[in-house]
Amino acid sequence: MVTEADEWGGSPEAALAMAQRYVRSPGPEPWPRWRTADLPVPVRIAWLRAEIASDPATVSNERVGELLYQAVHGLDAADVADPEGLARELAGQDDAVLRGEALRVTREVLRLGLFAPARARRLLLALLDDAAPDLAADVLRELTEPWALFDPVPGEWFVRFIGDPVAADQAVEAAARHGRGELLRETAADPGRPPALRRRALELLGSLAIRDDVGDLVHIASADPLLLAVPAVRCLRQMHQRGHFPGDEHVPAIVALALADHSVDADDVATLLYTARHALLREATTCAAPDDATWPRRLELLVALAAQGTGGLPIGDAVAALLPVAPDPVPFLEAIRALRHTEAEELVLETLPRSPAAALDALEAVGGERTAAVLREGLAGEIAPYLVPVRHRALELLWHLTEDPEARRALLDRLDPRDLAARIASDLGGPDVRELALLRAGLDPDRPVDALCTLARNGDASTVPAIADLLMRVTSHVQEDQQPQPPHSLQPPQAPQIPPQAVAAVRELAGRLYERGKIRPRCLLDAADAREAGDALLAEIALDLLEEADASPAERAVLLRMLLDVPYRRIRERIHRCCATATAMCASTPSRCSLATPEGGTRGRYRPD
Repeated sequence: MVTEADEWGGSPEAALAMAQRYVRSPGPEPWPRWRTADLPVPVRIAWLRAEIASDPATVSNERVGELLYQAVHGLDAADVADPEGLARELAGQDDAVLRGEALRVTREVLRLGLFAPARARRLLLALLDDAAPDLAADVLRELTEPWALFDPVPGEWFVRFIGDPVAADQAVEAAARHGRGELLRETAADPGRPPALRRRALELLGSLAIRDDVGDLVHIASADPLLLAVPAVRCLRQMHQRGHFPGDEHVPAIVALALADHSVDADDVATLLYTARHALLREATTCAAPDDATWPRRLELLVALAAQGTGGLPIGDAVAALLPVAPDPVPFLEAIRALRHTEAEELVLETLPRSPAAALDALEAVGGERTAAVLREGLAGEIAPYLVPVRHRALELLWHLTEDPEARRALLDRLDPRDLAARIASDLGGPDVRELALLRAGLDPDRPVDALCTLARNGDASTVPAIADLLMRVTSHVQEDQQPQPPHSLQPPQAPQIPPQAVAAVRELAGRLYERGKIRPRCLLDAADAREAGDALLAEIALDLLEEADASPAERAVLLRMLLDVPYRRIRERIHRCCATATAMCASTPSRCSLATPEGGTRGRYRPD
């Protein structure tokens, strides 16, 4: 005779193990009589779970309570004989917990490939029909998954949840994913909706709107620019990435958004208006009086536009032309410095008496021999009154702009060792010019890497042109030394690389120049530390070489490959000149852009005497 203890394996632990086995592999009928046995709660939960896994209809016959909740919650869809049937049984219950479990089971079954997306979609919409806000948010989140997008859900399913504070965010996300742009537009334009919801709806329109919608989107944002300007620009950026560009007619309204809310990224505005850059230049420079308070922001937009690489667009000339009539020249001087517009040197010098500190900052970037002459005169004998407050700064600039050895020695004789400006003190004791000339003359042109490393290790700013020419020689040598790929080789071809010791030597030279306070080459002004100075000088030399007319496509590919590892922000604005006509050699280089026949002049190669 079989006793109850024998039926359960002799202990509660054995009964639990038996139930867990029945979940994965149901035993023969009849099942043990667990409902009438005196078993611990965990064992009863396990046996109820096993029954549900074998027959999902058990859910409908079981009393709703904690026992059923725990049994369903611990059940994996992969263990259920009819997982789709279980999802339907749970979804048909009038209980929020079980309906939430229906969503969980549906997700698992979908990802196991046991539930057709069309049937899952119908089940989720049934759950959504009278779902509580929390469950509705979860269902809407699931409807944003890729599997649910093959058959878009009609917009009316999302409308009633737009006003629900719990599910509204997921409703607009789902509406965007299912292409319901009109609902998003209505939400963004409705001042009665929560501000965060309006912002998100407007931003999401970027994945759906087309060029014809630009005017309407900007109009919506213009009604409340402090709230909607940022999401509007993000929306337009997404459209820009999809090939829907604003036209010239949209430029005034977009610029107005950027002027109203300074948290709008100027770079984003410049990027999305690049195709309308001429209209942006006109709008930014001709639509405000000289004393308009928006000039700093307008100049910020112009500097950002120049950073896009605008070629012949006369941004620097436009800013410089406004400098003489500006009541406050400081923002214009800051823009001229950022633009590196050397043609404005004379105009900046005329501004020196009005705003000496800002003018000296600008002249640091655009000044040359003319600036050195003016400063030399202003600091000679009795110091010009406008230079008195900034005399140390002016003297530093004069020192670093003076390249002639005789003039430098004359200036050195006038310096007071007890009152040295910091950037002059850091530059004292540099390499001797005659020694560098002798060193250059003895370099071996057939060993360009060694020559470059030697000259960079001992050189100063005056040796940068020679180092650039040596780097071009290195580029030519590594390309010529490239070994041909063996026939039928399974290994990918190794792209020629500039030797790391040559790259490191240029970086170290730039770091030393930065530590000595050098301002030429001008790229050093972009650096915040020695590492950034190395990136700036390396990129500047490579970009100069890329613009040489006699650089071969193979050499350009090597230089571009080197630029991939150089984080320098001005690469973007200059690389456009090298991208006019892509070549096959350059197209194979995984660069930010394809290499092309460059525009611009030639620069003589260095030849040791």
